Amino acid sequence: MLCQIIVRLLNPPAVFSNQQLFRLLIQILLVNIVLIDEPLGRFRIQAFFRLRTFERAYKLFEKKMCFHYLFYGEEKDYVVEKPVKDCNYAFHDIKDNQVYRVRCLDDGGHAGVVPVYFIDQMRHQNVPISQLRKLTNDYVKPAYGVVAKTAPFIIVSGREDEFRKSFSQICSKLLEHSEQDIQADVVSEPSKNLFELKQIFSEAHGGLKIPAAFMRQNLIQMNYPHKKELFGSVFSTSVSSRLVSGAGQFQLSFEDGFVSTSDSSEGATAVVKQKGSDNHKRKIRQRSKHSNDC
Repeated sequence: MLCQIIVRLLNPPAVFSNQQLFRLLIQILLVNIVLIDEPLGRFRIQAFFRLRTFERAYKLFEKKMCFHYLFYGEEKDYVVEKPVKDCNYAFHDIKDNQVYRVRCLDDGGHAGVVPVYFIDQMRHQNVPISQLRKLTNDYVKPAYGVVAKTAPFIIVSGREDEFRKSFSQICSKLLEHSEQDIQADVVSEPSKNLFELKQIFSEAHGGLKIPAAFMRQNLIQMNYPHKKELFGSVFSTSVSSRLVSGAGQFQLSFEDGFVSTSDSSEGATAVVKQKGSDNHKRKIRQRSKHSNDC
């Protein structure tokens, strides 16, 4: 599983849909953490997760999609004869009788099998072409999976083995108890589908933080790029957060302004306020209204 997968999101999750750069402290369902290589001997930590706030919406979406394809999936119009690279499909996994959205990673496939990326589960797998189905307009958007990575860093010379051992141990703890309270500190620029991971931490593990834990042990040195290199623009603010308990609601407040979101069965409303500007409200509908590119 320790490999790098580059894939563009179908549509940024609703909480990230505002076009400005902002920083969020969010509760997440952690799927995986990997170490990826960068040029010049640098590395990044990459996390794959879904937002707890939208998990109910995702489960309803998944259930509806599964029911649709189990009922209509065998019809001729849904059959995929030759998958196309970078196109999205529905995959009926006969092992668990579930349906997943996948992105094809190769043209045509070989021996009846093609590599795909599971869009909402954020993993890759070789699957039979015979189990792929055309993805209808109703299930093209939104995407619920988020991929975020840290700024580049270097491993302290002579401590490579220590770092890799510590990385494996810490990640195993977080993934083993991913149902517990795990939070991510993320800087988002949705217009470019860029998400920088500042920290992942868990109060259940004594305030365990990644990558701060490795810095405290002097195992790595962060090598932050110029901000324009990472995002192209800057929305600078010091952040404080207040998570609101309840059915999928949370609020995040900034020193300069605030971002607050609340989830509902109809959609999520995001509010962004900056110093010297009027409130800007945007209704974000989590419904599939756009056609597939393939």
